[in-house]
Amino acid sequence: MADQRKVSYQSTDETGQIRSSRNITGYSNGSSNQELETPFVLWGAGVAHISAGPGRSFVANELGQRLPLHILESIQLTPLMSGLLGLPTPVHNRGQLSAGLLNDSMHEAHATYNNAQQLLNQAQYVLHQHSRGLLSNLMPSHWLNEQLLKSFLNNANLLWRQQRFLTLTEYSGNLMPTVLQCIDYYVHYYRRGLLLASACAFLGWLLQLCGVPTANWGGLQLLLCRALLHLVMLLLLLFVLLQRVPWLTSGLLLLPTLLWTRAMETNVECRVTRHQLLSMLMALCCVVGFFFRRFIALIYLGFACYHNRCALMQRSRSAFLWLLHVCALTALSWLPPALGYWQRNWLLVSLLITFVRPLVCRSLHWASALHRRSLICNGLVLLTAALHVLFSSQARMLHLIARAYACYVFYPYYRQQGLEVIVYNLSTLYALICTSYESLVIQLLTMELQLALRLKQEHGAGIRRNITLAMYMLLYSCYSLFVIGNIKAVDRFRFYMRFANFGCYSVLVNGALIALKLLLPILLLLVIICANCEIAWPYRQEIFRRLLIMCNVMALVFLFHVRSGYIWWEDLVSFLHFSFVQALPFFLLLLCYLAHFMLGEHAIETPQLPKWSVHIY
Repeated sequence: MADQRKVSYQSTDETGQIRSSRNITGYSNGSSNQELETPFVLWGAGVAHISAGPGRSFVANELGQRLPLHILESIQLTPLMSGLLGLPTPVHNRGQLSAGLLNDSMHEAHATYNNAQQLLNQAQYVLHQHSRGLLSNLMPSHWLNEQLLKSFLNNANLLWRQQRFLTLTEYSGNLMPTVLQCIDYYVHYYRRGLLLASACAFLGWLLQLCGVPTANWGGLQLLLCRALLHLVMLLLLLFVLLQRVPWLTSGLLLLPTLLWTRAMETNVECRVTRHQLLSMLMALCCVVGFFFRRFIALIYLGFACYHNRCALMQRSRSAFLWLLHVCALTALSWLPPALGYWQRNWLLVSLLITFVRPLVCRSLHWASALHRRSLICNGLVLLTAALHVLFSSQARMLHLIARAYACYVFYPYYRQQGLEVIVYNLSTLYALICTSYESLVIQLLTMELQLALRLKQEHGAGIRRNITLAMYMLLYSCYSLFVIGNIKAVDRFRFYMRFANFGCYSVLVNGALIALKLLLPILLLLVIICANCEIAWPYRQEIFRRLLIMCNVMALVFLFHVRSGYIWWEDLVSFLHFSFVQALPFFLLLLCYLAHFMLGEHAIETPQLPKWSVHIY
């Protein structure tokens, strides 16, 4: 069980009851972080109280009475409850009733028999669906055919009529795992084909993104490619029609041929340059960062040092300060993740540093009326947040203040303020959503980016390549998440949101706050980049295309990790990785629009980080 707790055993002569509860955080305290354990209590006259195995028992009450400890999958609770109620198992359930849970042999035999009969009906249905196709006899099949299924069902019916309950229970228990294998075989029959088709579709999409249209690409080679493509499409179309493949599966199987046909019809010539290969290689390296935070920190260190190698050779004070920031950010990935944890002392320190950072760095001055107003306003908000952390756990007034401050930050009048004020206000807003020291990490990352841009401006280097700017956006966006945590930590943050200054209310509001928590650091970095790179806005479509190429390369790798397994959380994380890299370019494009809207025309007049447009290579 997930937790050791004392339960009071209730004895009754007429009932069989089951009570279950779920771990509130969704995580277990065992050896595996991806395993969800559901404690349950089972008692009644119809429950067998003999030990299910040596050593598998627990103390049930203060008298020292020991009861058997059963380890079940969550899906197995459904046939267990159906057996206690004397009802048939639900039609689409694939759970298997464990032996030794019910006290009466006849009742257990009836429940196991119903469970096996329900699984046999599912196997017969999926086998019938597969056999409808005209090509099913020519395709591989499971050894458990329809004749064997009918034979198993007849044998079970015979044992039931003969009232051989113990034999029927053993026979049904041995039969169900084989039937489940047959069901899984036909349910996932086209899985490998779909995986291959999706990979080919991604390659066709990448061909369109990497290539440029040309009117001079023709000849016999193009003609043969088009003929082969049309032949493959015709064969696939005949296959899905004759085999009567489901519509959704048919569409996914035909998708790659449509994309490749589109690429050939637009006369796309693939031109993969050295910089594109480097960007794809960096995208593949970022894939490993989804599983190992320390690895992406090394990628960040190498990327930052390579693109500021000229500044490092000068050995100036600014270069030394920038290198300290980079090393500190790299070392932070070796610490436990800050996202998804509640650490009050670190949160108070981050609120204090958020307020004093612009004063220490001299980016804001009391002499300016605009700067003074921002310092006073943000100081009051941060002071209220600190009081909330110290003395109150449910400060609804502060929740209203935090929401009002968020509206103030994104109000259109906000465009009349400078870059440093924008960064300061966004940092303050991000600190209100934090539960640990993640605000310090994000501010350190923004300071490192500002120092890097200042060093480039001093040494005559700049970003004029679209692909280089796309690499900056991708790496800094990914690192802003992985330096403080990972995808799994988002679920833990959902649990600790009630300690944040925005509060924890409805599902919709909580989802919006989680999205704001993940996207606000990216917006901070994009504001700095867009304010100091003149190609970010005019060439946004080309940059978006480069981001699509890199993210689709990452998605192609994550595609092979998305599969149906027995641990639902592992499957969900794999799907979230795939969805995250697919949606990231679109989020970056929207955030670029938002950053440009917030900056307006005043980004040109910003004195802190002047524009630079010299070739970086």
